[in-house]
Amino acid sequence: MEGYICDKLMLAPADYTKEKAGEMMVSRGVKPETADKFISIIDGCEMARYAPESDINAMEIQYQSSMTVISQIESSIGNNANKKDSAKKALMLIFLLSLSLSMSAQSWNEANDKYAQGDYTSALDSYLAIESSDMVSADLYYNIANCYFKLSNAPRAVLYYERALKLNPSHEDAANNLEIAKASVLDRIDEVPQFILAQWVEDCKYMLSSDGWAWVTIVLFSMVLLFTIGFRQLAKRKARKTSFALACVIFMFTLCSLAFSLSQRADALSEDSAVVLSPVSSVKSSPGNTGTSLFIIHEGTVVEIKDIVGDWYRVTIADGREGWIPAADIEMI
Repeated sequence: MEGYICDKLMLAPADYTKEKAGEMMVSRGVKPETADKFISIIDGCEMARYAPESDINAMEIQYQSSMTVISQIESSIGNNANKKDSAKKALMLIFLLSLSLSMSAQSWNEANDKYAQGDYTSALDSYLAIESSDMVSADLYYNIANCYFKLSNAPRAVLYYERALKLNPSHEDAANNLEIAKASVLDRIDEVPQFILAQWVEDCKYMLSSDGWAWVTIVLFSMVLLFTIGFRQLAKRKARKTSFALACVIFMFTLCSLAFSLSQRADALSEDSAVVLSPVSSVKSSPGNTGTSLFIIHEGTVVEIKDIVGDWYRVTIADGREGWIPAADIEMI
């Protein structure tokens, strides 16, 4: 017991006394009754040295008590140490995150200054450095796309405008610039017209971002709760009917806004679209170079991923044609 507690408390044997050990245990988070039990065990052991007539049952009881006390001390000091370690780790994480945000903000401002000065290459390098640190946003992708477009790299401008719209479909500047960038790529592909009702629903969904629709959902659901309370508490029958009807209507809008938010989130997390970055890519009838060449597409063309087999992707372009293309020719949005 004495050897254990000296080791646990990092107490030199020459400095050890049972009273000092008890005080140190309490200061390290051990309950006072556990410390008192430890001292009583030490006292019992000292008495047993001079009482060899003690029976085997007393020895067994003392042994079991010692094991219990050691377990309690280990648990208390161990949990206290773990809490301190967790606190230190949390503080370190907060410090590193704050440092990262500060550095990213500084890099962001420097990149914006370089862009304003017309130094698009340096600005692009700074923006890409921020992207490599995973501090991404729709505005970052938008600025990267602008740099690529200014540097006459329309395919990569299309890629980053698409990434900006994937994070924030309501980003009007990115949508407008995407159309300008697409006009600079070689392929002119007529899109298959969408059913008017489906197009209307999609336009409604992209009126706000996923976070925006989430906030709308919270507000609408709060209104549903208020009208439900009105239905339960109002005295007049007509007012109760009105509250119930409004609660039902607003609840339907709540479900729609929730569906829009979840749908946009799913779109942002999906990896089902890409941009062709190879100057010329031959779309095959089957995965592999032995397949028949169906048609040719050029860099900057947006494709939808339908299937993957090894290093080949089955893709569909906007006019409905599909085929297989090597993974090296495209980059995921």
